[in-house]
Amino acid sequence: GTRTGSFDTVMYAIARDGVQIRDAALEAARIVATKFLESKVGTVNYFMKLLVYPHQVIREKPIATGAGADRYSQGMARAFGKPVTSAVRTSPGQRLLELRINKNHLELAKSAIKKFGLKISTPVRVEITQ
Repeated sequence: GTRTGSFDTVMYAIARDGVQIRDAALEAARIVATKFLESKVGTVNYFMKLLVYPHQVIREKPIATGAGADRYSQGMARAFGKPVTSAVRTSPGQRLLELRINKNHLELAKSAIKKFGLKISTPVRVEITQ
C-alpha cells in the first residue's frame, strides 16, 4: 500500500461553509493540487487523499421549446428530471482533503491546499496536526 506513515506532518483542507461542491469542481481542485505538488516536491514525497465522495445526485428538467412543447412540458408539476451530475454536500468544519508531507515542504503544502480551495465553492482553511 501507500507509505502513509513515513511523513511527519498531516494537514487537512477544512470547509468553512455548508455548500454543495460538484464532482467536476472537486476533480479540478484535486488535479490543481496534485500537479502543483508533483512539480515542486516530486511524486513520492507526499500523500494526498480526498476525504469526500459526491453521493448527492443533481437532476435537471429539460425545458421544451417549439411545436407541441405545451403538451410535452407540463410546467414543474411532478418534475423529477434526469441525473446530470453529482455533488458533495459539506458541513462547516468538515475535512475535505488530507495531505501528508514532511516539515521541510510545509509552505508548499499550504500553497497546494490554498490552490485546492480556490477551485471549490467554499473558503477552506488549513489545519495542521502532527
